Amino acid sequence: MLVYIDGFDTYNTADIGQRLNITDGTPSIVTTDPRTGSQCIEDNNPSFETWFRSVSALDTYISGWAIFRTGTNPGIMDFREGTTVHVHVRYNSLSGNLEVWRGYEGTLLGTAALSFPTDTWTYFEVKCVVHDSTGSVEVRVNGSSTPIINLTGVDTRNGGASGVIDNIGHRSDGGAASHRYDDWYICDTSGSINNDFLGDIRVDAIVPDGDGALTQLATTFPASPTTHFDKVDESLHDGDSTYNEDDIDNTIDLFTLENLPALSGTGVVHGVQTAIVAKKMDAGAKSMRHKMRVAGIDYDGNTQALATSYAAYLQMRETNPNTGVKFTEADVNSGIEVGYEVLP
Repeated sequence: MLVYIDGFDTYNTADIGQRLNITDGTPSIVTTDPRTGSQCIEDNNPSFETWFRSVSALDTYISGWAIFRTGTNPGIMDFREGTTVHVHVRYNSLSGNLEVWRGYEGTLLGTAALSFPTDTWTYFEVKCVVHDSTGSVEVRVNGSSTPIINLTGVDTRNGGASGVIDNIGHRSDGGAASHRYDDWYICDTSGSINNDFLGDIRVDAIVPDGDGALTQLATTFPASPTTHFDKVDESLHDGDSTYNEDDIDNTIDLFTLENLPALSGTGVVHGVQTAIVAKKMDAGAKSMRHKMRVAGIDYDGNTQALATSYAAYLQMRETNPNTGVKFTEADVNSGIEVGYEVLP
C-alpha cells in the first residue's frame, strides 16, 4: 500500500513540521536544483541532522527518494522505532561504498561499491524487514530491479526495541555536506498494488484551476472574485490572505485540477494524495472531510479534527473510487474533482 508521497513543492521551510518530525538540525525547502517540480528539501546541517515521517508500526517498509549529492557521506535512509535506529543506510565517500548498518553505525551488516557522482540526482530505494534473525535489507539504485545490496537472514532489530518501524527518513553523518532530497515515496507490503518497489518515480504537485460541481462554503476572502478555487490555488498556502470559510456542517467545496506534467513511456499514476491546509475559527470541536467527485458521484475520504492553527491534512487514494483500479493520467487531468466538507 502506498503510504506517503512528497515532492516538497507544496510547503515552505516554516511548514516542514506539518509533514515531518525534525529531531536535529535545520532542514530547508529550497528551489536550488530540484529534480522535479519547483522545490526540494536540503540537509543544511553537516552534523547529524535528522528528519522523519511517522508511519504505522510495522516490521516491513519500502521507501525511495532521489538524492543530489554535493559532498561527503550522504545519509541514504533510516528505519527507526521511536528514536531507536534499526537500520541506517549511508554512502561512505572515503571508501566509495554503500553501507548498511544495524543501529546508527553500530554493526555493519553489508557493503557494496557504488559510483555515486556529485552534483547529479541518483534515485535510491530501500526495503527493510526488521527481525532478530530473519531480517533483510535490499537496496536498489536508479530504478534497477537488480539490487546493489540484498541482505537476508540477518539481525536488523536494534537493542531492546520491539522490532517495528514507526518512522522513516534521513540522518546525516557528521561532516556531511548540504545534500538535497526529492520525489519521496513510502509503501508497506499490504494490499495488491504498491506493495513493493515502485522504481524510479516522480511526485508531481498540481493545484485547483476552477470551481467544481459544488461551491457551498458561504464566505470567500477576498469577496471578489466570487469564485472559490482562486482562494486555494496556491502551491504554497498563504494563510489568512485567501480562504473559504463556513460553520455550517455538510457544506462542500469541490475543484477541478490543472493537468499533470505529461507522463512518458509506460508511466503510471501510483496514487493521488490530496493535501488540504485548514484550521478551525472558534472554540469547540470542528472537523473536515476530504471529498472526491468522479462521474457525478461524491466519495468521502478521511475525517480529520481541525486545530486552531493551520495544518496540512493528507488523504492517499491508490485507486479511482469509481472504477476500483489505478488512476489514469486522463482521470487526474479531467475525470476527478477534489475538495472538502465541513463537519462537526
